[in-house]
Amino acid sequence: MPKPYQLSLQHKYLEQIQSGQKTVEGRVATPRFKSIHPGDHIQFFSSEDKNYSLLCKVLSIGRYESFRQMLEKEGLEKCLPGVQTLEKGEEIYHQFPNYKANAKRYGVRAIRIEIEKGSL
Repeated sequence: MPKPYQLSLQHKYLEQIQSGQKTVEGRVATPRFKSIHPGDHIQFFSSEDKNYSLLCKVLSIGRYESFRQMLEKEGLEKCLPGVQTLEKGEEIYHQFPNYKANAKRYGVRAIRIEIEKGSL
C-alpha cells in the first residue's frame, strides 16, 4: 500500500469518524487535496493527541463550489454530525484560517471515507 496522506483533525471529528457518524471530510480544493483520489488512504491524526489516529480509505470525492453547496448535497449530518443548521456548518468551516477565501478561489472537496478494516 502506498504511504497514506497525513491530515490533522480536531479530536471530536476523529471520534465521530471512529463511531461511524462522520463519513465525509470537507477540505478546500488546494492542489494537495486535488491529488487525493478514490482508493487512496488518509491517516487522520488528532490535533490534540498525536498518539490518536485513524487510517481511512477514500471511497469517492465530491467537487463543489462552496462549503454550503457541499453541506447541502452531501448532508450536514455526514459532514458535521450534531450541527443543526447549514448556516452553523458553513460558519464552522469558515472559522479555519483562509478557508472562506480559499474556498472561493479553489472550490471544495468532499472526501468520502471509511475506516480501513483492521486499523482500530
